[in-house]
Formats: sequence, structure tokens, C-alpha cells
Amino acid sequence: MTGRNGRSISIRRNSGWPACPSPRLRLPDPTLKRATGFLTPTIRSTSELGTGIRLPYFITLGPHRDLTITPFVSTQSGRTLELRYRQAFANGEIEVTGALSRDEILPGQTRHYLTAEGRFDLPRDFTLRFRGETVSDAGYLLDYGLPDKDRLDSRVEITRTRRNEHISGRLISFRSLRDGEANSILPSVVSDFTYHRRFSGGPLGGEAGLLFQGHGHFRSSDEATADSNGDGIIDGRDVARLSLRLDWRRNWMLPMGIVGTTLGELRADRYHIAQDSSLAGGGHFRTSGALASELRWPWSRADADGTSHVIEPVVQLIWAPKGNDTIPNEDSRLTEFDEGNLFSLNRFPGADRVERGARLNLGISYTRLSPSGWAVSGAAGRVLRARDPGQFSLASGLDGKTSDWLAAVQIASPDGVALAHRMVADNDLRVNKSETRLSLAGRNFNLAGSYVWMVADPAEDRPDPINEVLLDGSYKLTPNWTAFGQTRYDLEANRAARASVGLQFRNECVSVDVSLSRRFTSSTSVKPTTDFGLSVDLVGLGGAAAGPARRCRR
Repeated sequence: MTGRNGRSISIRRNSGWPACPSPRLRLPDPTLKRATGFLTPTIRSTSELGTGIRLPYFITLGPHRDLTITPFVSTQSGRTLELRYRQAFANGEIEVTGALSRDEILPGQTRHYLTAEGRFDLPRDFTLRFRGETVSDAGYLLDYGLPDKDRLDSRVEITRTRRNEHISGRLISFRSLRDGEANSILPSVVSDFTYHRRFSGGPLGGEAGLLFQGHGHFRSSDEATADSNGDGIIDGRDVARLSLRLDWRRNWMLPMGIVGTTLGELRADRYHIAQDSSLAGGGHFRTSGALASELRWPWSRADADGTSHVIEPVVQLIWAPKGNDTIPNEDSRLTEFDEGNLFSLNRFPGADRVERGARLNLGISYTRLSPSGWAVSGAAGRVLRARDPGQFSLASGLDGKTSDWLAAVQIASPDGVALAHRMVADNDLRVNKSETRLSLAGRNFNLAGSYVWMVADPAEDRPDPINEVLLDGSYKLTPNWTAFGQTRYDLEANRAARASVGLQFRNECVSVDVSLSRRFTSSTSVKPTTDFGLSVDLVGLGGAAAGPARRCRR
């Protein structure tokens, strides 16, 4: 039996001898926060590694440090040792995780990965965050069920956010694990600095902003003429940029409840581009700006039962210089057209492109809120231009003098049904982009599905259409048994990308999870694999949440 603080208790006769010999098990009670000992083991079986068991051992190294050692041994000669070290400081914390493996997937090689991350509070309200990660080969993370990343991201960042002010500086190192992607021609080292300040009042009233940014990225390739992967970017191009932006916005209350807004921005960018023979000289200077007037006319109504309705038509007229951009485009190649940027002065996500030319943004939104729990909202709109600037691709929905139609709707019911849909379609209702998600939440089940469609667009590095369905859900068979599953199916390739099913048993004392998953995709670094998992947790002990019953009987 187990007493307080994890002390073992034996049943003895008055003579002091045990009534009967039995194995002893030492378990912590809920009052114990941390103690050295074994954690819950897990069993994992894959087609590449066979069946294996992970047995974590937790070691306390004082009140502020601990170490977890986890050996993993599988039937197909797989041997792994995982380590996790954590330490808390007065002003922050660090965590280091790593593993060493020997297996038959890459015979004779020692495979490994290592991550280190932390956070520290600095003087004057600044915060330091860092993360470093490395891996021996591209397939290691997938083979061992670790976080499925296709690009490693190591960074150090210092930030401070106060009312009306944000300061950040960061240095990032990228390493790609994608099949066929060469790291020498990717921006492997990236640096950023941002200072953003907001101001209110002043001689013009309203709200103004000042943004100063510095950015640079470096490629290890020395090639200044070739584009080996055909992405439109010279293999060795290195870029540095300084940007200054001023913006201003003021609202006016007009007759009949119309809200008028005047807004504008002015921007200056200085680029230095090296190792690119297609450009004349390394220095490039660009100025841009925009002025806009906007009218919003919200109409509202309240029904007798408390249901509220709001309809808001919006008209926004923007003037911006025509011009042509001679700056190479690297950070604004994927442009989204959605209800969040329908009335933006610049819809490009990065700094290399600025939306130009006079245009008229038109839109209307509707919102309905009911005391019974129903919520319905929708929006529609499009962009009309004086002339086609030729800045946007087909898939963005913003190309041409007249953009595609944007439509979005969200519906939520009190009984757990939720629907969200957004699409971009032309005048002939040919859909270029569409995303739909439907979720159902009941007393004994949860079901969610999503569908994504995107047309092929080489300008967005997408030679083939995206046509995928994702389904996931769970069903409570009994108070103790729950079944769950998930699948992602590629309709364009007519095959599943991933699929998994599982079963969980949970009562007041124990939780058992059994799962089976299959990855169907392959590359030169990973093969299709089947993964079987089994884990057993003792619940209701050590503060863990218990199952359906009120207490665990011991």
C-alpha cells in the first residue's frame, strides 16, 4: 500500500513479520509535487523499427532542476536514449531535449536530434527567448514519432511590448529537411529589427503610427547568375533593407449614422542587394504611399426576443501612385484575399511589394446574434481598379482590373454545430480558392471535417492544384470507452496522405490508449510507415485527473 509522500506500507502481524511476502510498489500520493522514479511507459510499433518500449525515469536535482532519462529498445535492433533537462531560474527557465539512436534504417550510423529553448526576463521589461535545434538526418523526426517538422528554426529574440509601443530584434537560422530543397540557396540566416509606436491626438487628431524596420537575409551560395530551381530567385542573392513608414487615421461621425474615415500612409525603403547579376547596382531606393476615404453605414435592428441584426455596407476609395516595382520579390509571393484585408491599403504580406494604383474597395457584412445561442455572420466584397497593375497572380483572386468575388460565412448553433466557409470566385463562379470547415459537438461525440481547394499557380510555387479533405472525430462508446480517428485524403492524387484510428479506456484508476496510424507519403529520406502505439497511465494518483468514477478504490 502507499502512504503520504509516496512511502511504502506493508501489512504485518503483531510479531513484526509480514503476513505474506509480496512485491512492493511505491506510488506518490496527490500531495507530492516531484519525486525521483519511473514515469508511465509507452509501447510503440512501426513497420521500420518494429515493436519497442519507452521507459522514462525522472530524477530530481533539487527544487529547481530535473532530468528525465528515457531508453527505447525495439525488436528490429533499434536502440535510443532520450534525455530531457529542465531548470528554473529567478528570472527565467531553460529546457534541453535530445536523443541518440542506432537502428537498421541507417545501419552503422548514430542518429540524433537536439533542441534547447529558454526564456528570461531582462531589465526595462525586455524578454529574451531562444530556441536551437539540430538533427542528424531528414528522416529522423518522422521515424521516431517526434514533432513532424520539415524546416528547422533556430532563433534568439529580444522583445518588449508596452502600451502604444513594440520593440523586437531577432536572429534566425533555417535548415530545410524537405526532399529536393537545397539549403545553400535558401535564406539560411535572417535578421530582423522592428520599432513600432502609436500616437493619439496631435494637431490632426485621430491616431498616427511610426514603424521602423531593418531586415537582412543571407544565402551560403556564391552563385550570382543562375536560378537552379526555377523559382525566379538567383541562387546566391543576399538582401538587406531599411524601412520607415508613417500612417494616420481619423474617424468622423456624419449625418444619418454614417461613419467617415480618412486614412493614409507614407513609406520609404532602402535596399542593398548583393550577388545578383540581373540587377544594376546593389543599392535601390523606393518611396510609396496611399490616401483613402472610407464610408461605413451600419444598420441595426433588435427583435422582440432580443435577437440583434447588423448590416454594414462599406465603400473605400484609395489613391496610390502607379509606378513599377524594380525590387525583387521574395517575401510577398503568397497573397491571401480575405475579409480581414478587404479594406487594407496594402494586401501584400511582406515589404518587397506595395499595392499600387487607384482602386475602389466594396463590401458588405451581416451579423445576427440570438439569445438562444445562434450566431451568424457573413461578408462579401470585391476590388475595382482604374487599370490592371499586373501585380497579383491568378490564384490570389486580386488580378485584373476587377478582382474575384470574396464571400465568407460563419454559423454557430447552440447545439454544437459550427460551419465556416470562405471562397474566392470569378464572375463565372469559377472558384480559385475555397476552404470549408464543419464541426459537430454532441454529448457523446465530436466530429470535424474540412475541405480545401486551390487552383494551380506557378507564381505561388504550386504547379498542381490542392484538393484535400481532412476528417477527425471521436465517439464515446460507453462511459469508459472512447474511439477516435483522423484521416487526410488528397483528392488530386487520389490517395490518403495520413490516417489513424485509436481506442481509449479510462476509469477511475487507469487510462489505456491504443492507436494505429499510417503515413502513405514517401520521399528519398522517409518511407511510408505504419505506427502502433500503446500507453498506460495510472490516473487519480499524483494529482492526475481521474476518470468517470469519483475516486480510485485501492
